[in-house]
Amino acid sequence: MKKIFALMGLLALGGCVVDTAREPEERIGEAAQAVSSTVTASCSIANKVMHIETGAVPQGWGKPTTDKSPFELRWYASVTNCIPTAATDSIISTETGEFTTVQKPNGYYWTADYDFTQLDYIVEHHWHNKIMCDGSTVVVGCDEARTISYTLSVGGACLQTQGATCTYYGTVDLPAVQDADEYETNCAVDCEAGIGQCVSACQHCDSTVSDCVPKACCVCSCKEQTYGHGHVCGPQPMCYTGTPGHQACF
Repeated sequence: MKKIFALMGLLALGGCVVDTAREPEERIGEAAQAVSSTVTASCSIANKVMHIETGAVPQGWGKPTTDKSPFELRWYASVTNCIPTAATDSIISTETGEFTTVQKPNGYYWTADYDFTQLDYIVEHHWHNKIMCDGSTVVVGCDEARTISYTLSVGGACLQTQGATCTYYGTVDLPAVQDADEYETNCAVDCEAGIGQCVSACQHCDSTVSDCVPKACCVCSCKEQTYGHGHVCGPQPMCYTGTPGHQACF
């Protein structure tokens, strides 16, 4: 596979090459084939692998044993908000893929795969949820697919005459990758809110039917029950020592 080159704009591939060394009669015959055999292609992506398949092409364009009319598939990913560098690469039928014979019309089609796995952050969008202190969720990164533009071109026996087209353009979406959730840290803790219901129940305790602690000790008792020792919201020192105006609760 060719080395990845970062680009800032879409590369326009050249048209078709006419082999002037062949006899005029041979080239005319190929031109006649090209008129009704405009090149087409379809691309799909699953599990980070792009699958390419051309439409049927005439016999003599790209046989498995020759490189008379090689196909080249070039893809391009433009700059996005999450990836500041464009990327592109290409594959060619003389190096990869398979030709499959078709009977009607007599000819072939080419299939090949391109794996984006190794490119990861170079091409793929990544995103994750950030869980905030208040429980809300914020999306970080780009959670939309990245558009991959592709150009299929074929030269040699494909002649751009009488309306035939030797280049095909299309797009396909590369899904974004969801990474693990992130949690906001250094959150301010409202200790009083966390024990509010406990303190209310404690202060309205019916001593005739249950064991109640003194009302002055409700806060300390609830912190002990809710958070325990060592927690930032756990019982404060005065809960154990007693200070002027406060009854020692433990």
